[in-house]
Amino acid sequence: MKKPQFKKRYTENSAEVQEYMDYIADFIIEKHNEIPNTFAISLDLLANNLEIMVKSMQEMKKSGISDDDRYHGKKKSASLQTYFQAQSYVNAILSSFGLTPRAASGIRKNKEEVNVQEFLESLTA
Repeated sequence: MKKPQFKKRYTENSAEVQEYMDYIADFIIEKHNEIPNTFAISLDLLANNLEIMVKSMQEMKKSGISDDDRYHGKKKSASLQTYFQAQSYVNAILSSFGLTPRAASGIRKNKEEVNVQEFLESLTA
């Protein structure tokens, strides 16, 4: 899938989500020359969860991060819990694409050339 077609998928999302998805599209296109159609489901899930995060953050800015419980104490607000859950999903999806610092460092290590002779010598030393 080419970038214009990709961007069209997310025109109903918030401007923030569109911006994030644009960054992701650039990364994937740089790596694969286009966006493989097989990535569509994961990318749609990512966009949906980013949208949930954005909406949860907006709600927290209005209502705060805690609610009163039935015993007149405080508890995490529903929007905060939703935000954390969506954040977890987003992080997992980003990691699967190698888009987190930790995932990217693992990918770089795998791409380093290994001197086979030195590797064998280190095993037998």
